[in-house]
Amino acid sequence: MASLIRRFSSGASIGSNNNTHGKADKKKLRKRALSMPALDCSLQLDGNHMVLTNSGEWKLDRSTVGNFEREKTILNQRIIDLEEDKKYLIHQYKKTQEEKMMLEFRNKLLVEMLACSQLDCEKNNEIYQKEVLCSEALRWEVARLGVQY
Repeated sequence: MASLIRRFSSGASIGSNNNTHGKADKKKLRKRALSMPALDCSLQLDGNHMVLTNSGEWKLDRSTVGNFEREKTILNQRIIDLEEDKKYLIHQYKKTQEEKMMLEFRNKLLVEMLACSQLDCEKNNEIYQKEVLCSEALRWEVARLGVQY
């Protein structure tokens, strides 16, 4: 590896015209780089251990898979619980909507009944006023005739 670094840092290029064996050197360098032992490289992320393989892919350490399985089981149970809660809340929502509709109907009915009773009250008030006038007229008539009561 050190010889590769010296070769590149000395200014000589692999494919230059100064080097008559440029293609051969390039093949040697590639062969030497491939024959080098792989470097061990691993990552520890949030409790998960990953190792870089020779093919350049990251592979998850199987010892941490148990944690994932436990978390998956917990999350699946949480999903089931949330779906049950959702069904219950949908049922409650429908029940509340029905109750709301009944209350709206009752309120409209009460408003109509109030309007009718106000009309009846006005009508009865008019009748009362007529009766008061009639009774006053009769009282004046009786007083004019001189009848005492």
